[in-house]
Amino acid sequence: MEETIRWRMRRREDGTEDLPTAEDADEHNCVLVMHAYQGAMVTGWFNIQRNRFVYAWAPCPRGPVEDAKAYRNPDRGLSGHGEKVWDTLHPD
Repeated sequence: MEETIRWRMRRREDGTEDLPTAEDADEHNCVLVMHAYQGAMVTGWFNIQRNRFVYAWAPCPRGPVEDAKAYRNPDRGLSGHGEKVWDTLHPD
């Protein structure tokens, strides 16, 4: 399922700023931003206020859903180690 990124402009039409808060950030305290010179990048939500070149922001898209059981069950392999995890996450 695709997730649409909904950009929010930093400066509103009335001249006020729309800055992200901790509730807008992901579990790593990051948001997706558009920077005037560096393009799209991920940064801490608290850094936007100090960076005048960020003109839009959005919550980070969620990553792919993984089979959490493969990482908890030692009989099926540990995170990133061996073919057991690959086979569990990518069945034929």
